[in-house]
Amino acid sequence: MKKIASISSAALLLAWMSLATAGIIPPGNSSSGVSSFEGRTGAVTTQSGDYSATQITGAEQTANKNASGGYAGIDANGKLHALDGSQLTGLLCSGGVNFFNGRTGDVVPQTGDYNATQVGLKNVNNPPQPLTTTGGIIYSQAGASNGTGADTTDDTLLTYNLPANTLVSNGTCVKIHAYGTTANNSDSKTIKVYIGGVVFPSITASSAAFSWEANATICRSGALSEDGTICFSFGTNTLQESYVGFSFDTTQPVLIKVVGKNGAANANDIVGRGLVVGYGL
Repeated sequence: MKKIASISSAALLLAWMSLATAGIIPPGNSSSGVSSFEGRTGAVTTQSGDYSATQITGAEQTANKNASGGYAGIDANGKLHALDGSQLTGLLCSGGVNFFNGRTGDVVPQTGDYNATQVGLKNVNNPPQPLTTTGGIIYSQAGASNGTGADTTDDTLLTYNLPANTLVSNGTCVKIHAYGTTANNSDSKTIKVYIGGVVFPSITASSAAFSWEANATICRSGALSEDGTICFSFGTNTLQESYVGFSFDTTQPVLIKVVGKNGAANANDIVGRGLVVGYGL
């Protein structure tokens, strides 16, 4: 009978470990151990690609970065990337504002957010239009009592600054009606009407205790040209309609002024009682 060579326990252990490392015999209990992982055997360690994002609980796919319903990315400084309104959908409180006039973040007021009509003001780019059909009063002063001084110089009785752009286009006209009274004496009395520093032909009379009135019309004929006519009534004296050409800038305010001049230095020889300015009077 042949004798079997004896093998030491150390040699058997070494051989077993060699087979296990080669994947021929799984180490440990083969009924419950892992034969391989992702095709790798032996002392397997983790590497990229072992799992996808969907296989990891709580992980988010990079494709959802900065996407609607996804997540916000972090820049190199550890700050969130800026997101637009579409990316904030569903993240804002119900009924909130996503953006204001195209601006996001901590918005502050700036020029152009609103126009004049949105805040209840008159738009300076749309000046008043002439009311040629029904007429319209621009300015009215009644019950005044502005008299000449005790002198023989020009004294202002009535004034009004016609707003810029009132004569908005060629053919637009404004009418002026001024009126007053005179003292009960035979002093010479002169009344003048100025528009933009240019005087209409005046009227002079010695009427005692009479009323006077002046009616003038100014019409725009160009950007810097206007035509004007005036007619005075002074007691029993009437000045026939006279024509005057003007050249004031209609885009600027224009001063309308009524002046009285005494023939003798007696106060209140001429008194301004009222002034009306408007369209189609």
